[in-house]
Order: sequence, then C-alpha cells, then structure tokens
Amino acid sequence: MSRNLDSGTIAAISASTVLPAIFLYGLFSDGAVYVWSGIGNISWNGQTWIGLGMPGGECLGAISTISEDSALQAQGTSVTLSGIDSTMLTHALTAVVQGNPVKIWINLFDTNLNVIGTVLAYQGLMDQPTIDEGGDKCSITIAIENRLSDLQRAQSRRWTDQEQRSRYPNDDGFKFANTIINWWATWGGT
Repeated sequence: MSRNLDSGTIAAISASTVLPAIFLYGLFSDGAVYVWSGIGNISWNGQTWIGLGMPGGECLGAISTISEDSALQAQGTSVTLSGIDSTMLTHALTAVVQGNPVKIWINLFDTNLNVIGTVLAYQGLMDQPTIDEGGDKCSITIAIENRLSDLQRAQSRRWTDQEQRSRYPNDDGFKFANTIINWWATWGGT
C-alpha cells in the first residue's frame, strides 16, 4: 500500500540532512496527552508536545512496529511508557479509556528544528493496558487497535425506537417499528 506524501515531505526525505521524530497524541480520561520522542518541549500543530527523550539518546517511550498491507484487515500496534513511578501506576491505569483515539505522526525536521515534512503513520483506538512491574519503576503498554477491528466484534444494536433515540434523540425513523411487525398490506394492488 502506498502513501500519498505531500511535496514538503518528499523534499524532506531527499534533503541532505533530515531529523525524524515521532509525535503521539492520545485522549485519556483526564485530558489529551501530547508527547514526542525528542528532548524538551516543542510547539507543533497548535500544541505543546512534551519530550520523552533523554540526553544520551534514551527514550522513555516506545512504539511497536506499525505495519500495513493491501488486505482489508485490522493491523494493531502498541505504545509503551517506561520509567513510571510505581506510586503513579494506579493513575496511569485509570486514565486509559478503551476506545479513545490515538494518533502517531512521523515529523521530519531540518537542522534548525523546523518541521519540513509530516506523515500520519497510524491512527487507532486505545485498548487494554498491560503492566510490567519491576522495583521502583514500571512500564505500561497500551495496545492500539485499528478501526477495522470493530468489524470483528458482535454488534449489540437493535432496530428499535428506543435504540435509535439513544443515539439521535429527535429521530422518529423507528417510531412505528413495533407496529410494522403486525402490519398486513398488499403492495401494488387495490
């Protein structure tokens, strides 16, 4: 599967020096989180992104392989945050809301740290977190599912007036659904 890249990204890829960085947005129960793989805070796309990188090249965050193919199937990924203080673990677990959006970008910088190319690498929904505890620090991994994974789940929606009004309060489209079940008519005749 090929991606459509804008002219800025194509130029950035062919530049003599390009500095890639990963940007991640996630919506948690206590608000949106904006982090990036670099050091310190940076402004991009109207937000301030918090750096998870450390001097020496270490990064407190990791993203598993993002894969895609031409088949119509859900491809998931995961995000890991390491070095979490064990006292903050409960908060980290309760902040994850299954089904909330996550977006991952790869941004390309020039040597002056100006963004010269952007690619939305993955977009999905949060799933259950897993924890790896070890001493004072632990890591939490959040699985991210593709929207296509919804096709594999059984739907529990009903074709009733109550169900329709729960989604669209002013919609009368199913108002007579129960009456139609017992309705007898002849179409096209007198």
